[in-house]
Amino acid sequence: PKSALVPPKFFMASSGFMKWMSLALLIAQTLGFGMTLRYTRLCPGPRFSDLTAVICSEFVKLVASCAMIVAESGTNGLAQSLRHMLCEEQRSTALMGIPGVIYAAQNYLYFLGGSNLSVTMYQVAKQTAIPATAVISVVCLGKHVDAGRWIALLVLTAGVAIVTLHGDTVVSGNLTVGLSCVLVASVCSAFASVFTEAMIKSERCSREIFRKPAK
Repeated sequence: PKSALVPPKFFMASSGFMKWMSLALLIAQTLGFGMTLRYTRLCPGPRFSDLTAVICSEFVKLVASCAMIVAESGTNGLAQSLRHMLCEEQRSTALMGIPGVIYAAQNYLYFLGGSNLSVTMYQVAKQTAIPATAVISVVCLGKHVDAGRWIALLVLTAGVAIVTLHGDTVVSGNLTVGLSCVLVASVCSAFASVFTEAMIKSERCSREIFRKPAK
């Protein structure tokens, strides 16, 4: 049977609404993560394990992904997708697993960084992922970045450096450990994003992972 790239009907229904919804959820997730993490760290009593939190978050992602496939294609579609990924296209599945592992490590580092920094310092330091993504995209994908965007990235980097030089007096965590974890996590995030983009743009990988058998 012929195969083709067929976007899920759920996302085709109202692309404009989905874009704004995705943006709103991303903003809420970005702001809520840092504030919630600091709140839990300042509460009295025993602390939860960062590693346990990351494992639980990855499990929730797995369940949510399976639920979306079931909602779109039913349980048969889920079984077909799993069989296709695990039995027929192991190489492509393994390649797409690389950014998944990197993202998991990034989340763990963000937990460590957020535990040692104030919410403000954490959010500012996290913005280094933007220039890191630009640099890695230019080096690995050969993307062109115009002068205006480079200036904006330099201003952003300078702002992060200025805030960092003033130190973090809000909390008593280890500034060096916190900043190191956030910076390494930002580089991991940038590399994983660029790697995922390269894989999706690869015609063979996209066809193998996202295709659906024609009925």
